[in-house]
Amino acid sequence: VMEITPMHMQAPDDDFFAQQPQPPIIRVGFSLAHSSPIMGDNETSVAFDMGGNFLYNRSKASVCSTERPNFYSTLGVLLNVEEGTSNMHTLSLFKDGKRICQPQPLPAFLQAKALYPTVTYRGVTLQVNFGPVLRNPPPFNVCSLQEAPIDDVEVFAHDAADAEGTVATAL
Repeated sequence: VMEITPMHMQAPDDDFFAQQPQPPIIRVGFSLAHSSPIMGDNETSVAFDMGGNFLYNRSKASVCSTERPNFYSTLGVLLNVEEGTSNMHTLSLFKDGKRICQPQPLPAFLQAKALYPTVTYRGVTLQVNFGPVLRNPPPFNVCSLQEAPIDDVEVFAHDAADAEGTVATAL
């Protein structure tokens, strides 16, 4: 599970240069390495948005029928890769520790590949929690990304000499 908590929303009139007020955007999910920074825009990422939609490959499906995410709650996304469970290869969305939609199947193209936690946002400041302690854990035992079993993650050594102080950023 990874959690995000909106900390501040930009008021529409805070951007002096904007032609029209832009609504805040939050999309949270998982993607392949080197995928598009716009979550759900192609087959390399999958995400939930603040409208309660499940996004993949330019398709949008409304999956939260009774309760929707909002900008005042902690959202958690659970990627279930545990073999032998009924919800294997699914993603679930939680709001303040409560599941707000049925587990959504992970597209076949993304199964058995290294997926990275990814957030796309505009007009908000976010706090992201990978663990080890979840602020709003689900009502069942689950580990945070930081506590994920080594068999479920890929760890890469970072060569500081190659970085030269640069950070990759997508605008």
